[in-house]
Parts: sequence; C-alpha cells; structure tokens
Amino acid sequence: MIMQKHSGGEWSIDEEQTMGGAPIICASESYLGRSRRVAKVLFEGGSEDPEVHANARLLVIAPLLFEACQMLPLDKFGEDMGDCDAADFVDNAYAFFEAMKLVRQAFSKLD
Repeated sequence: MIMQKHSGGEWSIDEEQTMGGAPIICASESYLGRSRRVAKVLFEGGSEDPEVHANARLLVIAPLLFEACQMLPLDKFGEDMGDCDAADFVDNAYAFFEAMKLVRQAFSKLD
C-alpha cells in the first residue's frame, strides 16, 4: 500500500482556533507563514462532549505513532514473527528500542 505524505511537523490542537467549538488540529509545518490546518474534530455528542477532545488528542499523536511503526524492522521477520530468534532480535534491538521511545513520547502527549 502506498501512503501519501501526511502534513509535516508536530501536530497540536490550536486552542485559539475552533470552528463552532470543534477542536482544530494544526501541523507546525507552515503554509504561507501560518500553521497548516489538518483536521476539524467533530463528534455526534457535540463539541462540548469530552470525547471529542480525547479524539482530538489521539489524532495529534498519530504522526508520531506512524513514525514509530515505520522504524520497526518488520521486513526482517516473517508475518507471524515465527522466524524470529534471539540473535535476530538482538541484531534489531536498537530499532525496536527507538520505536518504543517514540511511542512513549506520543503517549506522554495524551496526559
């Protein structure tokens, strides 16, 4: 599957911009000197529902989680990881460790 490049830079909820109270997700990569709008988060319960803000926070960490997944050396192992032995894991431990650090960094943004 070919994935198009997503909006670059760190994503955040722009506390100053809302559209009808709905959170706006922006990327730090600028467009004409402004942060780039990535998404408007809507929820059936309305923009004041706490779940809409929880969903917005999950969207904010999506680029970090995607980057972490790309760091995993999945091409080195079979689909079910059945071919993985201790030596294979040791040889690729750095990539797993770096990906785990990025996941922790992403999850810390949920607090």
